[in-house]
Amino acid sequence: MKKILLIQFRTDKSAPHERECFFRFCQDDKSSLDAINSLDDDIPWDKPKKILEKYHAIILGGSGEFYFSGNKEEKKQEQFHTLLKNIEPTINFIIENDIPTLGVCFGHQTLGYFLESEVKKDASQAKAGTHKINLLDEAKKDRLFDGLPNNFEAQYAHKDSLTNLPKDSVLLANGGEKCKFSSFRHKNNIYGVQFHPELRHKDVLIKIDMYPDYVKNKEAFLKNIKDTPIATKIIKNFITNITKPAL
Repeated sequence: MKKILLIQFRTDKSAPHERECFFRFCQDDKSSLDAINSLDDDIPWDKPKKILEKYHAIILGGSGEFYFSGNKEEKKQEQFHTLLKNIEPTINFIIENDIPTLGVCFGHQTLGYFLESEVKKDASQAKAGTHKINLLDEAKKDRLFDGLPNNFEAQYAHKDSLTNLPKDSVLLANGGEKCKFSSFRHKNNIYGVQFHPELRHKDVLIKIDMYPDYVKNKEAFLKNIKDTPIATKIIKNFITNITKPAL
């Protein structure tokens, strides 16, 4: 059985919902999912090998609370610095050892940050709702996108964005001129996706109720939300294709 570890960056009620969204891909006898929180002081963050041992792959989750561009509340800013300090040894270990990893939204930005990409708030790159993904030539032969068409739709919800391709990485997908760095691969097994392949239509509705400031006109937003079954195949591909023996 493949054991997947979800590292979360959430302290609010969205945390159990995120676990539920990823857990649905591990409900058979072929894979299982555990979750830990980046702000949990009981985790031995200075011993990344101990954290990751026995796991075949890592998922870095999203966050509607924390922003690389700055957090309005002093408490949130302090928590943000704490989680970055906590996670740094683990991210560096992942990068150094090419551990199979999928960073989703905030997780995508976190990988980019530690790979020397700038992450900032940019209204011209921000997206929320169902939007098109364009696969580039490199993605068409990549295991993460195996069996997916060249263009498909996925759920986005971000304010911060990468401003440049992370160091020594390959660009795999974009969202047109808006969200130029929708997906990248670093080395052979480390991936970032700015969108949310784990979310279904009804999950987006739950998220927007949690984070209403992500949309200006909720009624118009809801009319444009679609289900995105093709995008969910990315999670299945990651679990099936991009894992290797546990540490």
